[in-house]
Amino acid sequence: MAYQPPPSGAFTPGPERASSSLSWIALGLGVASLVLCCVWGGFWLGIPAIVVGGIGLTRGSRNRWAAFTGIALGAFTLLLTLFVLAVYGAMGWFHMDWEQMPWWEEPDDD
Repeated sequence: MAYQPPPSGAFTPGPERASSSLSWIALGLGVASLVLCCVWGGFWLGIPAIVVGGIGLTRGSRNRWAAFTGIALGAFTLLLTLFVLAVYGAMGWFHMDWEQMPWWEEPDDD
């Protein structure tokens, strides 16, 4: 049997519109990562915000600003977390009492 076109007036799908849900998810993850940055949960939410926001941008979402803002907030949270870890690490390194470490031995002056 040969293909016959649908009768006139039948439903024909139009061009597919890109969904904006990934952009909104990226924005929510970015905001949550910034809010939770003080309790170390922001680092783990910043990475998915960047990934989901990047996917939302490449798929041509309608709300590109939301995807971009999610990426920016996630990246800012990652940088802020790394900065705080570096500062605390440096404070611990320079204020450590090295003489009480088990491997610290004074050289013999014999």
